Amino acid sequence: MLNFKQINLFTTLIALTLFLVLLFVPEFIYFIFQIDSSETANFMSRRASFLFLGIAALLFFSKNILEIEFQKPIILCLAVSMLGLATLGLFEFLRGFTGIGIFAAIAAELFIAINYLLLLKKTP
Repeated sequence: MLNFKQINLFTTLIALTLFLVLLFVPEFIYFIFQIDSSETANFMSRRASFLFLGIAALLFFSKNILEIEFQKPIILCLAVSMLGLATLGLFEFLRGFTGIGIFAAIAAELFIAINYLLLLKKTP
């Protein structure tokens, strides 16, 4: 299990990577997930990229927080977001909207969510 700082830094790297990919080469994500590219999808990818930049900044600048009462909202928000993304990814795969590549994202999302939730379990 990762500690708060480690999981924040790991998730920061993932979020920064997604920011850069979605902003500059969204076609890479379309290829991995086996979904169609369009100007509308590119527009939404570029917009979503800045959400990932905001998440990266939040996690990076909060990595040294030691008090659980200040960690807890971050932990819960990230766990809920990651579990939601994993669930949505599985749903979209089952309905045939995305390809097998979605499981790479689902695995990363579950890894992050589980590590954040384990931090809550560890605290008094």
